[in-house]
Amino acid sequence: MAKNYEFFIRRVGLVGLSKSLTNFKGIILLPLYTKILGTSNYGILSIILVTLSILEPFIILGLNSAIVRFLSSQPKEKIVQGLITSIIFVLFTSIIASTVLFFSSDFIASTIIKDPSAVNPIKITSLYLILFSLNSIILGSFRVFGLIKSFSIITIFKTLLEIGLIAYFILSGFGLIGVIFAFIIASTISIIVMLIRIAFYAGFTRPDFSLIKPYIKYGLPLIPILLSIFIFETSDRYVIGFFLGPEKVGIYSAAYGIGIIPIIFSTYLMFMLGPTVFNLYDKGKIAETKNYLSLSWKYLLMLSIPSVFGLFILAKPLLITMTTSIFVSEGIFIIPLVSLSMKHYFNTYLGNNICSNYYFICLFYNCNDNRLVLPSLF
Repeated sequence: MAKNYEFFIRRVGLVGLSKSLTNFKGIILLPLYTKILGTSNYGILSIILVTLSILEPFIILGLNSAIVRFLSSQPKEKIVQGLITSIIFVLFTSIIASTVLFFSSDFIASTIIKDPSAVNPIKITSLYLILFSLNSIILGSFRVFGLIKSFSIITIFKTLLEIGLIAYFILSGFGLIGVIFAFIIASTISIIVMLIRIAFYAGFTRPDFSLIKPYIKYGLPLIPILLSIFIFETSDRYVIGFFLGPEKVGIYSAAYGIGIIPIIFSTYLMFMLGPTVFNLYDKGKIAETKNYLSLSWKYLLMLSIPSVFGLFILAKPLLITMTTSIFVSEGIFIIPLVSLSMKHYFNTYLGNNICSNYYFICLFYNCNDNRLVLPSLF
């Protein structure tokens, strides 16, 4: 068992290395966003990215969670068949969503963002929405295959490519449009690289659309949960944009991006925890499953709480260094509030999320199996 834990920790370390760069991408680019794009364009960009996150659950329909749940313990031939089937389905739903977003661009720009200049960025974003959705489900499949090293390398490559392209387009004067094109180019290259890696590892096979029904049956009940999370985490941008305009969204987003640093630690562990405990549970190793859940929760708290107090002290110096004076006066009050909220977020949502996944499994799909006893996390 000790070797299994050591292997799990090494994988978490690989994920942490790659996701650290991804999660801090916004912080790295923050000076460019705030000092060159300005408050209004940065606010529009923030609302666009939030919109993508809200639309994603309705496009993927929980298939990313379903393939992790059902395929983690399957041979790679079955995994690749389920993956290809899911990719084709998501391609179809994302094209529909992209079309709706394209023709809704005028309404969104005038009603939600209240800035006519946002129309063209939104239209271009409709193309990125397809790539965004495909990238999410393909990249998630690396967890199921256990290709964590490949996942880390591809994630780092994509993030560095995005940072380089965004910096180039902004410094070359392409503005907000250039940022969105940078996302499109990086996502396209990333998808091609991932598909080639999967083909070399597991090959390709014909899709089996009979798999979609149980996948969606599992994933659909999770959509309200995911949607509520996105609304809870991102609806503030819409409210601020609607009443105060995109400039205030830009100021708020800059401070918020610094304030959520404590939540970043959760992504490292939670990313690897899902496929690991699903696999253990399917094999009847309940005691080991409980140990993974309990220890993971304790280590998350150990990392997150000190970071909250650090942000209380460093809020003003960080804003002065990374933004302009217009962001500082209000941002210094936002960062402590957000970071404190993230601490409570750890204490409530993450613990409940660890448990709820397995509760839904038993409730909807394994009603006669009472082997799973939710662990004591403290």
